[in-house]
Amino acid sequence: MRIAVILSQQCRKTEVFKALILLLVSVNSSFLSGCTDRNANTITSVFFGEKGDTSQTNTTGARPKFSKYTVIKDDNADGTVNPGETVYLLVYLKNSGTSQANNVKATFASTSSYVSGISPTTSVSFGTISAGGENEGDYSGLYGNDGQYDYYTFKFTVSSSTPAGTSLNFSISIVDDQNNKWTDSLRVTVLKTGANVQFSRYSVVLDDNRDGNINPGETVYLLVYLKNSGTSQANNVKATFASTSSYVSGISPTTSVSFGTISAGGENEGDYSGLYGNDGQYDYYTFKFTVSSSTPAGTSLNFSISIVDAQNNAWSDSFAVPVR
Repeated sequence: MRIAVILSQQCRKTEVFKALILLLVSVNSSFLSGCTDRNANTITSVFFGEKGDTSQTNTTGARPKFSKYTVIKDDNADGTVNPGETVYLLVYLKNSGTSQANNVKATFASTSSYVSGISPTTSVSFGTISAGGENEGDYSGLYGNDGQYDYYTFKFTVSSSTPAGTSLNFSISIVDDQNNKWTDSLRVTVLKTGANVQFSRYSVVLDDNRDGNINPGETVYLLVYLKNSGTSQANNVKATFASTSSYVSGISPTTSVSFGTISAGGENEGDYSGLYGNDGQYDYYTFKFTVSSSTPAGTSLNFSISIVDAQNNAWSDSFAVPVR
């Protein structure tokens, strides 16, 4: 095992008659030793850190290291880290040493290809951490008007292509006001979103003879509802509708339709906001299509739905409408 011996400024500047460095080695321990002056008075101490401890370069008994983190804000507000989200962490450092660490600061970084937008890139203050104490890092960067979210340690964005189960590793560079230094790391696991968005129901909001049924030869306007049966909200959901039926033409829009943010267990309608008349009850719809006049009564017209949210989570579903 290699042990680095670091003499303090005091030891280096004092006339040293003899330096007595006592190396005490044990598997799971750390030790203090020192140097003496010509009268054999101990004038300083040096710290030896065992392999496996938080890496350090210092002459103090303080030992700040990563303790824990809390997700205080994420895009779908479920307290977990999902692909595509921007996540705000509150990080805690604990001093497991015998001396307090004064004016501790830490800088966070990651080499993961799935991590971007770490902020701040400068150091974050953890204050003075007493021996055995634990402090949170407060960047004091306000990102909203909600009082419970008025502080955090750092934030980052997770790539939408990150596989569920991926561990994102962050390095922590720690320093105090005496320039004692330590390094540590923390790991964040990416989980699949808890949202699950699927087709729920539809209603005919307008058809040519206004009987609420779908008949051959009609142009039909549908209001479609999607439901989130999952445990997390789905943000800014959009859906695109299509059909391969030879009896269907003129689907509009062919672009995506907004369903807004759907809470866990909630149901939203898709509003294309395309006004097609002056009748107030028919001033919105999800999409429209035309039924061929040759469509046999009793035919089921099948439509596919491609669904995506703001974090690029994707779902697919389908539904059928009967021709009467």
